[in-house]
Amino acid sequence: MSYWAAVRLEPQRERLVLHCLGVAGYVTYVPRIAERRALRGRVVKAPAPLFPGYAFLVVESRWYSARWSAGVIGLIMDGIVPARVPDSVIDSLRRREVGGYIALPPPPRPSSGLTLGERVRINAGAVLRMFRIGAGHAQRRARRGAARALGPRRARKGGRHAGLARQRLPMLRRHTYANGA
Repeated sequence: MSYWAAVRLEPQRERLVLHCLGVAGYVTYVPRIAERRALRGRVVKAPAPLFPGYAFLVVESRWYSARWSAGVIGLIMDGIVPARVPDSVIDSLRRREVGGYIALPPPPRPSSGLTLGERVRINAGAVLRMFRIGAGHAQRRARRGAARALGPRRARKGGRHAGLARQRLPMLRRHTYANGA
């Protein structure tokens, strides 16, 4: 009895894996979408996998040779056997194909009535704290820029470094290693 299983692939070796699995006698399927990319200043449609790093294959009786094929990281397992992908999932993906690419539904419209690029105000939550931290950094950076424009600061009279220009420490400390580099 044959069934579909999912295979995890090594990055950027999809064509090699599909070739090796085909030579080993496996039927494979990689659903693709048409992705818009910029190429030499033009926008072109390029094929991209719907599930990057994964493919589907038909397991008939043996699956060990698929596991140890070139470019395969492993099969998605259910205990000690490959997990079964229902035929209905593969069929629904194949039904959505138009011209060799999966036709994805349009993204849902936000229910809040917001549009892309509209300004929002965040009043509470973890994101608010992130924005406050970011704002603090921006304010400090602006103060430093203004201080640099006004020139070097002098230490107060009678201080430890009286009369000397105070040195500004860099934001990141330099690490010294055992070899002195």
